[in-house]
Amino acid sequence: MVTVANSLLTQSETYSEYNASTMNDKQFARWVELLELRIGVRASALRKTFLTNALDIRLQTLGLQNYNEYDDYLHSGNQGEIEWFELIDLLTIRETRFFRHNSSLELLQDYALNKLSQFKNVGQQSLKAWSVGCATGEEAYTLAIILDQTIKSAGDKSCYFSVMASDISHSALNAGRKGTYSSKQLNKMDEKLIQQHFTALGNNQYQISGQLKIRVCFNKVNVLDISQKNIGQMDIIFCQNLLYYFEHDTRIKILNKLTEYLATDGILILGPGDIFQWDNPDMALVKGDNTLAYRKSASINPGTNK
Repeated sequence: MVTVANSLLTQSETYSEYNASTMNDKQFARWVELLELRIGVRASALRKTFLTNALDIRLQTLGLQNYNEYDDYLHSGNQGEIEWFELIDLLTIRETRFFRHNSSLELLQDYALNKLSQFKNVGQQSLKAWSVGCATGEEAYTLAIILDQTIKSAGDKSCYFSVMASDISHSALNAGRKGTYSSKQLNKMDEKLIQQHFTALGNNQYQISGQLKIRVCFNKVNVLDISQKNIGQMDIIFCQNLLYYFEHDTRIKILNKLTEYLATDGILILGPGDIFQWDNPDMALVKGDNTLAYRKSASINPGTNK
């Protein structure tokens, strides 16, 4: 199983110019099951057209005649594994931007300031954050900008910070590693921040600064099978606009697993409405307006595999 960047099989957009095949209900049920087993997300029956049109693009590209042939192709060893990446990229609509949810980012800044004040007493000199479902990197770089600005505003020259950014899509991760964005993608940002952290390349393109870029590491991580990765402890886990695409029980499993990689007193910041009735004895709800976040109140050996 793998995780998704943002939205999968839930968008109204279609690739109607293809639509070369007809999928019956039995075939659709098969593909729903296949995708759920592979990526953990259940396709809504109301989005059948989106799925079929995406599959038709791959059929045409590969010169295959029907969905059964494509199913066989996906299970044909190495070439099938490579094709999965192509299909997932096609099904994934990445909707992200810089400084997306101000209330959550303000909570992050307050948390970071509080941790910096604690460091003076305990000697810790680093902050580690994780952007889960980072898409093309806007969220991850936003976290890096906030941590950089917060550390500088606190006058702490010794604190090091890093951001791990994870997603399912190779093309999205590669875009994040490149760190080049259009002026449209930056239009919600303060002009001073753009001047501080980006270099204008011309043609309305901007490059994230090298100083900030080296603080963000992009990795392919499966939130449904995190134990396969050596992630370690995080002070901050930022997971927004991802859980919505999973069934409630799966959301609970994902959150419980994420807490294992959260350091004691670390904070898990979700999107408002991402989860209801989650009761984890090691996590305490953080009060805040228009935010949903939890703080880890006790250690459960974070970062160890179970």
